[in-house]
Amino acid sequence: MHIVISVFNLAAEKLKVLRALCGQLLTLVSTRNFIEDNVEILKQARQEFRELKAEQHRRGREEAAARYRKRKEERLREQEQRFKDRHDRIKEEQRNSKRDSVYVFSDCLL
Repeated sequence: MHIVISVFNLAAEKLKVLRALCGQLLTLVSTRNFIEDNVEILKQARQEFRELKAEQHRRGREEAAARYRKRKEERLREQEQRFKDRHDRIKEEQRNSKRDSVYVFSDCLL
């Protein structure tokens, strides 16, 4: 007489046995203490991870803000330099135009 056992039934039986063994292990005080201690360590590690992640995020935002300020200052300096160059060029053109007008006026007098 052959007994045909399905793979699924076998897996279910194994799970029942594993659950029973886990239940027996959890009834031991040393096992519970071990689990509770490690759960506490896990909570602390998660909290530290969150804090490190928040610190890294904050640092990243600060660095981005610093880069933005630096670019803004550079653009402002470039704009000031362009304004100064334009102003110098206009002054030079005005000097040249005064010289030209003096030459033209002196030519008329002669």
